[in-house]
Amino acid sequence: MQPEAIHRLLKGPFFEAARTGNHRWWRVILTLVFVFASLTVATALLVTPLLMVYPSTDLLNRAPLPLALTAALAPFGAAWLALGYALPVFHRRPFRSLLLPGGAFRWRLFFVSGGLWALLAAAVDGVQAMLGAGDYRWSFEARHFWPYLGAALVWMPVQTSAEELIFRGYLTQVFGARARRIGWPLLAPALIFALLHLPNPEVSALGWWSALPQYFLMGVLLGWVTLNSQGLEMAFGLHLANNLYTGLVAGLRDSALPSASLFIIEELNPMVNLVLIGIAGVVYLLLAGRLARRFRWTAAAALLLVLTACAPTVTPAPPENGSSLRLEDCLLSAPGQPVQVVARCGQLEVPENPADPNGRTIRLNVAVVKAQSSNPAPDPLFMLAGGPGQAASEAFLPMLPLLERVTFKRDVVLVDQRGTGKSNPLHCESAVESEPLGGRLPYADEVYRQMTHCVQEELRGDPRFYTTEIAMQDLEAVRKALGYGQVNLLGVSYGTRAALTYMRLYPQNVRTAILDGVVPPGWAIGQSLRRDAQRALDLIFTRCAGDPACREAFPNLSEEWKQLLQRLRQTPAEVSVPHPTTGEATAISLSAETVGMMVRLISYSSDYAALLPWLIHTAAQGDLQPLAAQYLLALKGNDTLIEEGLFFAVLCSEDVPLLPPEGEPGEYFFYDVSETWRAACRAYPSNPQARAGEAFPVLKIPTLLISGEADPVTPPENAEAARQYLPDSLHVVLPGMGHGNFYVGCVPGLVRQLIEKASVEGMDSGCVARTTPLPFFISSLGPQP
Repeated sequence: MQPEAIHRLLKGPFFEAARTGNHRWWRVILTLVFVFASLTVATALLVTPLLMVYPSTDLLNRAPLPLALTAALAPFGAAWLALGYALPVFHRRPFRSLLLPGGAFRWRLFFVSGGLWALLAAAVDGVQAMLGAGDYRWSFEARHFWPYLGAALVWMPVQTSAEELIFRGYLTQVFGARARRIGWPLLAPALIFALLHLPNPEVSALGWWSALPQYFLMGVLLGWVTLNSQGLEMAFGLHLANNLYTGLVAGLRDSALPSASLFIIEELNPMVNLVLIGIAGVVYLLLAGRLARRFRWTAAAALLLVLTACAPTVTPAPPENGSSLRLEDCLLSAPGQPVQVVARCGQLEVPENPADPNGRTIRLNVAVVKAQSSNPAPDPLFMLAGGPGQAASEAFLPMLPLLERVTFKRDVVLVDQRGTGKSNPLHCESAVESEPLGGRLPYADEVYRQMTHCVQEELRGDPRFYTTEIAMQDLEAVRKALGYGQVNLLGVSYGTRAALTYMRLYPQNVRTAILDGVVPPGWAIGQSLRRDAQRALDLIFTRCAGDPACREAFPNLSEEWKQLLQRLRQTPAEVSVPHPTTGEATAISLSAETVGMMVRLISYSSDYAALLPWLIHTAAQGDLQPLAAQYLLALKGNDTLIEEGLFFAVLCSEDVPLLPPEGEPGEYFFYDVSETWRAACRAYPSNPQARAGEAFPVLKIPTLLISGEADPVTPPENAEAARQYLPDSLHVVLPGMGHGNFYVGCVPGLVRQLIEKASVEGMDSGCVARTTPLPFFISSLGPQP
């Protein structure tokens, strides 16, 4: 630009209006402090009441979108008022000299500038989408978008105009009123503008080396159009169009402002984005002046252009896009559980035999608990239940509230594994009805007769096709039908085998995995069942001996246990306890085997295990009722969650054939189940192909492994065995805890860290050492006060 042109800009009405006042530096500093203090106080006044309703450090994602946007932007109205007060009081010049240095507001410049920039922003996103330099996900939800639109049209003009009044208005006039060169009023406010935006979360997403130049160049562009037009109208329009576009059309997931945009940008190539933004700025400078002189656009025309033309050229992929899986509102509940969860439910039809797609089909029950965040993450959490035989839509309901910080930002997908819940359950009513409530254990021939009747007369399916691998093929079909990309997996107990199988089959689709109570590759359920149960009980005895109150109350606990088993081997006892459902008195015969089964089942739960020293002591003293009653509660809850037909369909195909024929060697309190399981499996068709899977590969998937130190079925050594296949893993062991711990103590926080960062690097797991089980009961009244 020629020197005379620069001189003309510095002597134009924009700076001449500023020179009418007093601009000593102490007045400038006083004005800036006053403006930013007003902004801070206004923010506190608005945010504090919201924090009382939505107590969280993540307030902007937790509050409803219109409220969150109001809390974030309305305080900028205080900046308007503060500047309106400061200019006449501190600088002795009217506010009009800042807002309207040329006399009247030029709406034509405002709308041309905004409309042009919106078109260029859409073009940038379209090019990035076509080049593969940006990952755009369709995220429109009417319930979020329309309320957000109303709030955005009110508060974004307030916010953007306040920022322009401060940076392109006040600071530019302050620097320009004294300057002899255009550099100071153009570059200094742009640099301050960029530096003040560095705390924004998008800086972390793009990298400061990319974000800082973008903010600086945007500041220079806004400054140049302000100087060239000798007013703020074009800066107002450009800045407002930019923020409306990112809030309503396409915006980064990690953004300083809440948004309800049609597209969420999951990932951008920072360098490509920087270059395209630079090109867009040049095009804007070339066209803006010409358009402003040639066209007289009305507000309605410009708004129509912005709303109809601004969209990246990608194909929308809404989550519920499969015609075969339509979700409807539903309320999840489980037998015996007081918890109810609002969800979206549907059924997906799949072939029972994957090798025969034209044959018999079954329906999978799918429930999606939608994220509460207005800006949910794209990667859902798939939860895989244990057993085998538990239904995910029932088993996890009590735990979901404890994962609230995880599930707030992510959909939770609960798929009832085929053969469970509402996914063509393999239910054996005859086996359940004939099963004694804790009397003698059924003989092998009785089990064979029961399961033969079940397989031949009751099962509505071919058990050969209800294996873990086929179930994980179902899970992949559900993922595709719901339109998700990568997913996070959380498996518990047998659910860890399911998760590991999915990870082996579809590693590219797994973002992170949480495995709680690990069934490692190559490990057969039942191969160390007696040893693991004994180990867990020994740890409980050791913990009692190390606890002063428990040691004093039960000084000979281990000896009492041995004496109780010896007495019952010689003379089984009979007790009467209330039936857990009807309340009627029920006579139960107790042997050493059934008492061993009771203690093993009770030791699964860390909370129930707190009762064991007292239960064993009272039983050894001759009162077996408390032990029997506690067992019945645990057994009845277990029966309602396990489909026995599916349990044996999996074990008979994948585990029992691998158990030693002579049973598990060693002397342990718990009886050998292998003979009973083999009897049940004789009723099932042979399924050798289920065990012919490929070797497990090494998978570089960020994985959190969780073990309870006193787990009676999946001890910590199992997780260590799995780690050889999972080099990017972290194993945490909870002292004294039993089976299933992903919702205990600080573990949900670790789960959240893994899912948020998709990495185990830097995760501090020291908090698990401070997670302790309930103190032991020393009487029916509870622990020692």
